Amino acid sequence: MCHLGSMAGQNEIPRLAGQDTEHIATQLKNFKARERTNDAGSMIRLAQTLSEEDMTNLSPWIHSLF
Repeated sequence: MCHLGSMAGQNEIPRLAGQDTEHIATQLKNFKARERTNDAGSMIRLAQTLSEEDMTNLSPWIHSLF
């Protein structure tokens, strides 16, 4: 929702569509591990619900949205 349905981003929320799949997966892992905390907690809460397999599967889909 924050990144918009097309993952195009808005205001200070970054565009995710077209990002490198490895980068997307790494950032999701960083949020889950609480190594990245610049999100007011939204991504941390979301990432806590994702498995390693979920992150791997989501990354190519997000990349393909551009």
